[in-house]
Amino acid sequence: DLADACVAALADAAEREVLSRFPGSIGKWAVCGLGKLGGRELSASSDLDLMLVYDRDERAPGEALAGRFVQRLIAALSAPTEEGLLYEVDTQLRPSGRAGPVAVMLSSYLTYYQGEAWTWEFMALTRLRVVAGEPGLAAQVLKGARTALRHKAGDPDLTRDVLDMRRRLARERPAKSIWDLKLSPGGLMDIEFVIQHEILKASAALPDPVQPASRLAIDALEAAGRLTGYESNALRASLEFQLDLQQALRIASGHAFDPDQASPGLKAWLASVVAVGDFPALERELRRNQFAVEAIRMAKIGPLATDPAPPAV
Repeated sequence: DLADACVAALADAAEREVLSRFPGSIGKWAVCGLGKLGGRELSASSDLDLMLVYDRDERAPGEALAGRFVQRLIAALSAPTEEGLLYEVDTQLRPSGRAGPVAVMLSSYLTYYQGEAWTWEFMALTRLRVVAGEPGLAAQVLKGARTALRHKAGDPDLTRDVLDMRRRLARERPAKSIWDLKLSPGGLMDIEFVIQHEILKASAALPDPVQPASRLAIDALEAAGRLTGYESNALRASLEFQLDLQQALRIASGHAFDPDQASPGLKAWLASVVAVGDFPALERELRRNQFAVEAIRMAKIGPLATDPAPPAV
């Protein structure tokens, strides 16, 4: 909620500033959240994955100012002050990533997902949520995303592409330990991959499962028959457990946690956050949750190169 309010307020301020300094038009615009912002799952140290889509009559006189607008918005969100900065901003999830323009014309946005986008970009699109902007354009952006996802559902290589990406990430960014909750097998990334894979598979016939928030997506996928009751319960429980633990770890120790270096007080506090008796019980519960998610990911998508044979579920 705080991130949404900051983006909306600073977008309005950035628009006024740009229009006061430069002749031209931004046109209609919509600031979209992706990743953890789109899914409303920000941790204490998360950055904001943003994409700006705009619509302007290219025949209109004056300079197109959407690029200046989004750069001013990013600067406002990430400017260092005496009290720190609000957020770091990442715009790499926009069409064409770093190679693409920072502000995306609506027509280019719609065209891109019809033929140029990679499978991982469709996965990212499942978490798109409009945070601020003109309501009519926001509706067009969301409709375009849903249409693109429905078309992608028919890709015969979808599961293979998703598995290839997960294996590549496991090779290039291996988890340091089970406490690396994002990257560890059975961790938050595996939960995201399972959910996004199932959304893509279901979205052709059942658009309702397209939900940017993981909790709501799990509910919708179970209702659509894409997840069994066991799978949805296991994913939901592990998501809640690992998100709560991640918040505590980020607050207490940033991105690096080594239990061998942690104080008894910190270990006791971490156990209390997720309502288990002590630190050994916390470690057992974490392993149990990750084991369950790993088994679901292997069944739905496939094993990583380092995975053992899928356990019985």
